[in-house]
Amino acid sequence: MRTILTEPNPKLRTPAKPVAEISDAIKKLAEEMVQIMRQAPGVGLAANQIGEARRVVVMEVEKKLYQWANPEIKKASAKLVEFEEGCLSYPGYVGPVLRPEKIEYQALNIETGKKIKGKAQGLLARVIQHEIDHLDGILYIDRVADKSLLKKSESSKI
Repeated sequence: MRTILTEPNPKLRTPAKPVAEISDAIKKLAEEMVQIMRQAPGVGLAANQIGEARRVVVMEVEKKLYQWANPEIKKASAKLVEFEEGCLSYPGYVGPVLRPEKIEYQALNIETGKKIKGKAQGLLARVIQHEIDHLDGILYIDRVADKSLLKKSESSKI
């Protein structure tokens, strides 16, 4: 099984390429990512965090598993909320990140191969935004306004 890459690995900063179709290889990649995410343990993982430059994310929020390709945020609320984020690719630290409270998204569901659309708020909205950032080569630490607010933590869940 592959390992999670950590900062400063350049693959984390390389934007991922869109998935053309939901193939068996993409399904297998998502299954492997779920295992890696759960073993870490975390609540989300983007493919480039394990060295695959593909727009694939897996997330497990409130006991619901999501396996998506090509996720996009279509609309975001003007209201921003601050939340302490951590990251499997920047282990041992957490920091405050401002993100839109609510989002509307679309993606390809890897399990069904169908395009999906939805709305999210709270933790799910946060995890979706965090994972899409990964696909764009952005880490949460890039969004921490004041780096002195980063603090050591045993948990690096997202």
